[in-house]
Amino acid sequence: MQVIKADENDNNYKRMRQCFNHGDIEEADRILAMLEESNHQGLLDLQNEISDGPNVAQTIGLLCE
Repeated sequence: MQVIKADENDNNYKRMRQCFNHGDIEEADRILAMLEESNHQGLLDLQNEISDGPNVAQTIGLLCE
């Protein structure tokens, strides 16, 4: 899932650069807001994955006993 998000963000950065080059600051600002939200969500996803890590390992260990 992170790969898909990274690809989408890469495309949005390219679109934002084009907006700056064409002087469309409002659209660039809108894209920036989307990228900020995506970055925030990605950070939360990673934090959740990291915090769940020991729990998952413990659950697997219990299932293997």
